[in-house]
Order: sequence, then structure tokens, then C-alpha cells
Amino acid sequence: MAVMPVAANASSVTTKTGSYAEGKFLSGTIAGINLDKIAKLNSAEARNDGSTGTKEEKDPLSAAILQAIKLDVPGGVQLNLGDIIDAGALTQYAQAKSDGSSLGASGAVSNDGAIGVGAEGNGGNGSLNVDLDGLLANRFASVISDLRLQVEAVAAQANGSVDAVSGKYTLAGLKLNFTSPALANLSGKVGQSLDSVTGSLNSLSGPTGSLSKSVNNVLVNLNPVLSLAGGSASVTANVTADLNAPVTPLLTGIYTTPGITINLQTGAVSVDLEKLAGGSLNSKPAGTEVLSDAVINEILNAITSQVASLADQVKNKVTVALQNAKVDLDVSVTALSKTADTPAVPGVPAVPGLPKIICGVLDILHLCTPSNGTPGIPAIPGIPAILGKTLESKADVHVHGTVAQVLGGTAAQATATASLLGGTVNANLDVKAILGGMGGVLQDTLFDSDSAISDLVANLNTTLVNPAVTALTGPADNTIAQVLKNIISVKLNIKETTMASTAGMAVASGTLFTETAVRVTVLQDVGASSLATLNLAQATVGPQVAVIVDPGGPTDPTNPPTTNPPGTGDNPGTPGDSSTPTASSSGILAYTGVGIATVVALIIALMVIGAYLLREGYRRKHPVA
Repeated sequence: MAVMPVAANASSVTTKTGSYAEGKFLSGTIAGINLDKIAKLNSAEARNDGSTGTKEEKDPLSAAILQAIKLDVPGGVQLNLGDIIDAGALTQYAQAKSDGSSLGASGAVSNDGAIGVGAEGNGGNGSLNVDLDGLLANRFASVISDLRLQVEAVAAQANGSVDAVSGKYTLAGLKLNFTSPALANLSGKVGQSLDSVTGSLNSLSGPTGSLSKSVNNVLVNLNPVLSLAGGSASVTANVTADLNAPVTPLLTGIYTTPGITINLQTGAVSVDLEKLAGGSLNSKPAGTEVLSDAVINEILNAITSQVASLADQVKNKVTVALQNAKVDLDVSVTALSKTADTPAVPGVPAVPGLPKIICGVLDILHLCTPSNGTPGIPAIPGIPAILGKTLESKADVHVHGTVAQVLGGTAAQATATASLLGGTVNANLDVKAILGGMGGVLQDTLFDSDSAISDLVANLNTTLVNPAVTALTGPADNTIAQVLKNIISVKLNIKETTMASTAGMAVASGTLFTETAVRVTVLQDVGASSLATLNLAQATVGPQVAVIVDPGGPTDPTNPPTTNPPGTGDNPGTPGDSSTPTASSSGILAYTGVGIATVVALIIALMVIGAYLLREGYRRKHPVA
């Protein structure tokens, strides 16, 4: 038998370059359920074994499908995927060509797989909201609720050729929103703190209030008969201030620091992660953690600083309101007193006056009258001209102005007059003494170390500042800081290689490259297993590996080898899960492409030659008749 030339065998081996692409907007796991196993979440997938024209698939996923998917979580809980993922217009695209090139894309991409945000490139908006609070199942409800990740537009694209693969992503408007119960109901907490100030104002007012007492002290020092506790007194004393008007705008306003917005009435916090990252989250290194410690600390510091600043603003507003508080004090007192029969004269002992009954008999000096008894002796200074008579003493004080004016020793209106014993005794009621007494009481009650303002600061710390700081940073373990640092993870630009796809391999051997725009991970608790892993906007391209087509060889011309497509026949593909890759690459994954095909062809040619030589040797040792 003639020997088959080796060249003839080599020329009979041909190669075709296969390609694979996939675009998948949503994948991952929720409560142990693999979303890749849900048929309704099929991806756009294209395969090409190198013998056909361009294969293309797009838009198999509708956002409305998410609302129809219900997940049966272990424990009898059922989740509506549409409640967890509220998505906008989505696009998935896959293209595989016969020359070994492939393109996969998902998210805000156009019909040809090009990344486009909004109207750009006619792409969908790719927007979505991820309900992280729903995934946590109220685990941290006491400190944080309504935890959501909001993305205005997200897209991923992967490109492959016979030489290399690459991936890119885009993000726009990434925000983290949550509500802190410790920040909510601000008006109630501040109002509770203002109660102590209102109580201090009330203690100043009224006939028995501190202001009236301060005036009473001055009057009693002038003459004990003028005490407001006795005689006929009319007292009006009020200190009025509108504390709500200046404070209310603080309670209903929205507070903004760069990248962080806080509504201290509802407790809602919105964090612009894009702004905190310097204005863009694109072109970040592979595997970038958005919720880094630095970012989280910036969020927590912004909130605590704003709460502390609010407490200071409330204090300042109330202080100004108290300084402008209106003071109205009107005192009118009348006291009746009977003069002594003989007044006390320094150095002169008291001598009883003559009873009026015997006045007419012993009226030696013709000074007495039967009706009044003995009058005073005019020759002795300081002795009233009339003794043993009931006389009237009066005092009137009127002060109208502000607290600040009284503290300064002035008022818009301040008068004080007095008349003692029917005017027979000169009285000097100094209005400055009245204002000084009132000012001392106002200072002590409203502004000193143990006053209305100090009580307000203490109450604000107790009801507002301290609860907020505790909820944010501890010392308890159940804090917002713990949730953001240890429970939630948001990573960008995930580049990975895997040995398989859930749908099977595109070609006989090789790896798959996947670009993931955003990966969100939620843990059950610190150190616990993953509660959910969501991949948002993924794109995959298959290995560019030569497919060997041998029309027949010298070993068995009647049985040519065949190559089945992946996932069928003798080529079922390697099982795996693209959401849990076995290896990752932060850069470009290079494929040898045609080089591999050449090596494979050479190996097969050598095998053919070896088989041929073995057969010929066998024939020589075992001749056939």
C-alpha cells in the first residue's frame, strides 16, 4: 500500500474561528436563589462557530418582566423582584462574527450595542432603583430605613477579537438614599427642647413672678408699707417672645453639603456618590468600592456636623428671640398707715401725746384740738406736723421695652414715682434701681450658666444631637456606619474571566470575559453569608479559539470528526456561574486566537503522522496475504 504523504494530511486540516457574546442586565442571587436560573431573565446571546454569517440578538428582556417574577425565599417568604429592582428602559445586545470578533452589551445601550445615555445613540436610559431595605428585611430598621441605590443610567460593554478582549462601563447619577429615624420628627424634638425656655418666660411673668419680686424688693427698701404682698396693689408683669417664628424655618429646610442632602424634618438623606467621587464614577480602576471608608466617613461627618450646626442655630435664634422679647411691667400700690402718737426723734425719748379727751383742758400752748389730740411740735425738725393720723403712701412703676433694653438699663418707657405718708415725707424712687433689679433677674433667668439657654442646649443634645450621633456611629453595633461599611458593598468596573457560562460554552475550550458595571452585595450581618449579590449591566465575550475541521484522516476515512456546538452533543460545555467567577483579571485578557489554532493544527498533524507510521510498522510486522 502506498504511503499517504504528510503534506496531504496537513492540507486537509482547516480551521474556523468561533466567537461568543452575551448581554445581561440583571444577574446574581437573592436569598440563595440564582437569578440566572430564572428563564424570564434570559440574556441576549449570540454564538458563531466560524462557518456562518454574523449572529445577533437584542432586547429579550422587558422591564415589565421584573414585576411578574416572584421569588420563593426559604422560610415561606415571597419576594416580588419588581419591588427589589425598579428598572427603566433596558437593552441587552449580543453579536458574534465568523472572524472571531464578538460584542456584548447591556443597560443604557443602543440597538447596535453602543453605550448611550438617554437619547444619545437612541439608547435606553438604563435607570433603576435597588431596594436594599427590602433585602435587609428590616434588620436595621431602628437606625436606618428606606435604603435604596438609585442609578440614572448604567451600561456595560465587552469587545473580543482573536487577539484580545476589553470591557468598559458607564454610570450616571449614582445615589444612595436612606432615612434615619434619629433625624426624623425634628420639629417635635426641638419643640420639646423649647419647653424649658417657655417655662422660664412664665416664671418671670405674673404678680408673683421674678420681675414683680425684683420691683417689690426696691419698694420695700423704700418703705415696708409698699410691699406688694400687702395693701392695695395692682401688678401686671409679662415677658413675651415668639420662639417658633425664627426656629420654624430651620426645621422645615433642606440642608445641603457637597454631595449630601439632609431633610432633618423627615430624616431623609440623599448621597450623591458621583459628586463625592469628584464628579464622575466612570473610568475607575477595576473593582473600585464606591462605599469606601473615606466616603462613608464623609457621609457620617456631614450628617453629624449638620445636626450639631442645627442645634447651634436653634440656640442662636432663641437667644436673639429672648433678647427681643417684650417686657411689660406696671405696678401701682397704695398703702394706708396710722402715724405714731409721738414719732421717734434721735436722742429724744418718746413722749406720749395727750389724749384728745383732755386736750381742751390742758391746752397750754393752744396747739391741740379736741378732734386730733396733740399735734407735732413744729420747732423740732423731722417730726410731722400732725400725729396720730392715718396717712396714704403710693408708688407707681411702669416699664415697657425689650429684654435687651432692660439689660442695658434703658427702656422705651420707664417711670417710677412714690408718695409716702400723704406726701409729708420726701420719697425718691430711682427708676434705674428698678431697671437694675429687673435686668439682674432677666440675666439670671434667661442667659447665665444655669438659665433657659443652658437648659435649651442640654435638651437639644439629649433629644437631637446625641441620638443622631449614636444612630450614626455608635457606640452600639447596630448603627448606620456598620450598615454602610460592613453590610452593603457597591463595586464598579468588575472584570472577570470564567471557564463557563450558565448557557454553556461558545466553543470547545477557553474562557469567557465579563464586564460588570455595578455589583451590589448585601450581607445578612457582619461576617455572615451574602444575602444578595446583584450584577447590574453585564457584558460577556467568548474565547477566540480555533475550531478544527478535519474532513477525514488516514486512520478512518469513513468516519470524519465532527464538532458540535456548545451545550449540545459531545460538547455540553463546562458548568459554571458567571456571577461567581473562578478567576478575575483587572486588565485586558489576551487570547492567542490564530496562534492557538496553528499549534492545535500542528499537534494534530503530528498525531496523524505518528498514527500513519505506527500503522505502516504494524503492516511490516504483520504482512497481509
